[in-house]
Amino acid sequence: MNSITQDLTQEVEKLMQTILNFNVAGGISPEWEKVEIAVKEFLIEYAKRQLKELDAAVFSDRPKEWKVEKKDVERELTTEIGKLEFERRYYKNDKTGCYAYLTDLVAGFEKGSKIDIGLGLKLVKNAGDDSYAKSSRLACEGKISKQSVMKLVRRTHDYELDEPKRRPGVKVIHIQADEDHNALQTGHKTITKLITVHEPARKMKKRTWLPQKRHFTGHLDKPIDLWEEVLDYIHEVYDEDVKVYIHGDGAGWIKTGLEIIPGSEFIIDRYHLYEKVDKISKSNFHYKCKIFQYFRHERYDLLKVLLDTIAANDEITEDAAEEAYTYFKNNKAGIRNLLRLPGETVKSCAEGQVSHILSDRLSSRPKAWMPQGLDAVSKIRVFHINGGELKPENLKKKNRTLEIHKKKIEHLRKKYAPNLCCNNVDINKLMPKAGDNRFLKAIAGSLAGL
Repeated sequence: MNSITQDLTQEVEKLMQTILNFNVAGGISPEWEKVEIAVKEFLIEYAKRQLKELDAAVFSDRPKEWKVEKKDVERELTTEIGKLEFERRYYKNDKTGCYAYLTDLVAGFEKGSKIDIGLGLKLVKNAGDDSYAKSSRLACEGKISKQSVMKLVRRTHDYELDEPKRRPGVKVIHIQADEDHNALQTGHKTITKLITVHEPARKMKKRTWLPQKRHFTGHLDKPIDLWEEVLDYIHEVYDEDVKVYIHGDGAGWIKTGLEIIPGSEFIIDRYHLYEKVDKISKSNFHYKCKIFQYFRHERYDLLKVLLDTIAANDEITEDAAEEAYTYFKNNKAGIRNLLRLPGETVKSCAEGQVSHILSDRLSSRPKAWMPQGLDAVSKIRVFHINGGELKPENLKKKNRTLEIHKKKIEHLRKKYAPNLCCNNVDINKLMPKAGDNRFLKAIAGSLAGL
């Protein structure tokens, strides 16, 4: 039994005593809380002892060019199981002039961070669904400030989805494009763009679903960059002759997709078109019928006369009539496709995608964002919805100074990391004796009071 096990004998006995004192008659949840606290306290103490031995092992087996600059330098690290406090040596490399805490590097702790990388990943993932403050409460009972969570989210980098599988033989795909409207801390308004690529909708009983969905988002990205990302995905997954329909409200950034994706056709989103018609017709049924009649026959000259007449009757302003005419005329092709293509083809759900994917986190409750945070949270949220999983390297800062020593540090890590745990403990010798059956007596006592 190694020195870690010998030092921890009392802690192991204390832990086992707490576990064996678990009394179902006291209520499962309250008893589990006691055990959980005891387990966390034990693991923190266990981790301290491991780091102490690791520091000694690294010191004795380090490359000789690493000289000790300081001893017993303290560090605190907040983890999911509690605050880990330990001491280690600080080194300088005589050949390169690099400074490093070798024990931290071998243990996999990030330089300068006060938050364990595993806890950091959990905080960032939570931040895709909940506020920074709530993310901290869910992950570590609020021990990390919301400002720290924000910084973790903003520095997350280089995360990418796995390469998508090919889908040969698919003839048609649809693209839903819309934006979420967000408030900035400056008092201004902005938008976060969302593009959803999917195959034709399918029905299962009363439920309609979109197969092979892939979402793309960006607040700071230029529209052309976002659409080129979509184009790359389409080329990777589908055949060159696949037919592409782009659904949206006709915004300029959405129509950029028609220029980027070859052979794509635009379909005006029915919800936005009807909303525009209702607004301009003031829900007058006669006006509505006329407007859609002119749409079907593409008589935009007569539509202009009708809108001017409505304005002359003081039912809408001249500016509103001109704005509506410009909108309808600029989206003539999208309106034509909406009215003439088969019903299953023209169904749009861009508004629903935005509500579910972005608005739930970014704008459904009063919020004010900074542009970097808005962009980072939206991308992390979409990354997870697309099925991605963040990894430690996505959160760690790159340490270029120590890059030349990476192989030697990794050698130390492989040598000592697997041997830090105690897997040869005779647990029978450490378990408390429970011959008096106290827990059974406690149950009997509780029954006697019934």
